[in-house]
This record gives sequence, C-alpha cells and structure tokens, in this order.
Amino acid sequence: MEAEYNISGNDKQNKSEAGSNVHLRKYVTLAEMATEPQNLIDIIRQALESPSIHVFGELLDVANIKALVGSEYEPYVNLLNIFAFGTYQDYRKQKNDNPNKLPDLSEQMIIKLRHLSIVSLARCRRHIPYQILMQELELDNIRQLEDMIIEVIYANVIKGTMDQRNNRLEIDQTIARDVREEDFQTITNVLNEWCRTCENILSNIEHQIQTANNFKEESIRSKQALETKIQSVRKNIKQSNNDTDDAMMTDVNTVYIQDVGGQKTKPCIQSCRSIKSSYKGSTNKSWRRKN
Repeated sequence: MEAEYNISGNDKQNKSEAGSNVHLRKYVTLAEMATEPQNLIDIIRQALESPSIHVFGELLDVANIKALVGSEYEPYVNLLNIFAFGTYQDYRKQKNDNPNKLPDLSEQMIIKLRHLSIVSLARCRRHIPYQILMQELELDNIRQLEDMIIEVIYANVIKGTMDQRNNRLEIDQTIARDVREEDFQTITNVLNEWCRTCENILSNIEHQIQTANNFKEESIRSKQALETKIQSVRKNIKQSNNDTDDAMMTDVNTVYIQDVGGQKTKPCIQSCRSIKSSYKGSTNKSWRRKN
C-alpha cells in the first residue's frame, strides 16, 4: 500500500486569502469605530479566533489599537503581534519568560497559531520532518500531528502531501503571512537577486537565439554553395557527354579502304553512305572499320 497521501482540499487557496482580507476588513472597521478598550479587546479576540482570518497587519495599524500600548490592555496587542508575525513557540517562550506579557489562549487560538506556525516553517523548507513539526507544535504523537495537518490542508492554509513513508510533510503552497517592516529590505534583496537571475537567463536565451540564427544563415549559405556546385558538376558532365558523342561520331565516320591484297590506302573521312555509293559497283574490294 502506498504510504503517501496527497490532500488538496477544495483548491480554493487564493479565494481563501481574498476571503480572509474581506473578513479582516470587517473587524478593522469595528475597531476604528470602537470607543471603549474592552470593545477593542473583544474585537481582537474575535479576529484571532476566526477561522477565516490569517493576516492581522491592518488591524495592528488601527489607531485605537495602537493606543492600547502602555495600558493594561497591552498584552492583547502583544498577542496580536504574535499572530501576525510569530509562531506557537514564540508565544510559549514569551509566556514563560513573563506570564503577564501575554493573555492565555483559547482552544481556537491554539489551533490557529499552530496552523500559522506550519506556514512559517514552510518558508524555510519544502519538506518538514514530522519530528520538527511535533516539537514546534508541542504535539505528543504522529496521530495528533497528522490530524493537525489534515485540518490545516482542508482549511486551505497550505497545500501539500503527507509522506508517511519518510515521516515528513511536503509543502506545495501556503497562504501569505504578515511581514515586518524590518523584513522589507530582505525581501527587496531577494527580489533584486531574482531580477538579476532573470536578466542573466534572458541574456543567455538571446545569445542562444543569435547563435541559432547565425547557424541557420551559415546553413543556408552552405546549401546554396552546394547547389551551385552541383549545377556546375551537372553542366560539366553534360558538356563531357557531348564531347564524347562528337568523338564517337568522328570514329564512326573514319574509315579505311583496303584492297584485296591487304594494302591500305590513306584514310578517307566521309560518311559511310557516300563511300558505299562511290564503290557500289566494285566487287573486288572489302571495307573494314578500324577500332
């Protein structure tokens, strides 16, 4: 039995990302209209628990939410930052270092943050071993992990394959996550390098095209030269055949007259018909062609 399963869900990943932005926009509008800090906290919690939202940058940019920094509600802003840019291990570390820095997670938040953590792991590698996934997500066994992978695939967060033979997750595609401002330069450098690679490839292609065109032109010239040579050879052969025919006719028209006693006369170059006509009445002579 093949120990590899390809789960593609409904293949609506792009639509899922678009839907995520639409749903987030609703919470952004509510946050812009909210006047009470508690209302903002409720909006943050609802957005973090929503299965349709996986990006939070616009919510972080809302002035009312930024105003919570430095207040007793700042832990929820920290939590929003974790969901936007961090992983489940980032949450666990910060929570252990300072329990008051972050609020507790609901069950829905834990599931979503684990899903987002898989997306972050997929940034660095296409094949993620089960062992690393279990460590990062703090799952006890492979059964729990594979159930989590099935959930994240059917949620259209990733597209990939569970390779049970090699105990790894093979990533084909993931949703996008928020990007920190300090990461923009890294992204710019990567894109610039990609552009340079594309330019090099394009230059190589153009060189290959030019080489192919030159080869084609050379082939055409060689073909034309060959055809000219063939025509010349044919002409020479035809001329040679004509010369041979003329020589053969000369040989045929060169006859020698011999008398009966075998004494030769001077050659007479004339047509055989004329010779026969001239000596029609003679019975004492014979004719022979000289080969």
